[in-house]
Amino acid sequence: MGTSQYEGQVILPPNHSYGIIQAESHLEIINMGEIDLNRTKFLLQTSAIFAVIGTIMGSHMAGAGSMALRPIHAHILVVGWLSLFAFAAYYRMFPVPKSSKLATVHVWTAFFGSIGLSGGMWAYYFIPGSMVTLMAFIIGGTILAVSFILFAVMTFVHGKYITDAQ
Repeated sequence: MGTSQYEGQVILPPNHSYGIIQAESHLEIINMGEIDLNRTKFLLQTSAIFAVIGTIMGSHMAGAGSMALRPIHAHILVVGWLSLFAFAAYYRMFPVPKSSKLATVHVWTAFFGSIGLSGGMWAYYFIPGSMVTLMAFIIGGTILAVSFILFAVMTFVHGKYITDAQ
């Protein structure tokens, strides 16, 4: 479906989520939406994998009658599923330019930090006292902390795209 222009406005098809927008914004928003799809999809699919792992782990704990893995289960669901899902929603709702190095670093630190913290925590609980597992736990958590700091910075750097619903 094509678009029509009248007096500086672009009128999009009725099922388009942006409605009527200024012509200057049209190309930027539409192009950024296509670019964001890759970040959104990557984070969303990764969060879904964490959700499945967390659910299986929770089912196992319930069936076994042991809550020994509760901290790992909670971190997998909160850090892996909810945080990555929230980041995916952010990239879907707000057009962050593809050229943003900040966004690229954020996505990768979120990904590796979530895996590092959750995997390191799991290894630390199963191999207590190991310096390697402790370092994986600490490094993963540090990378994840950097990711959250980058996300906070990004909301200010790209804040012009964050607006109230009309």
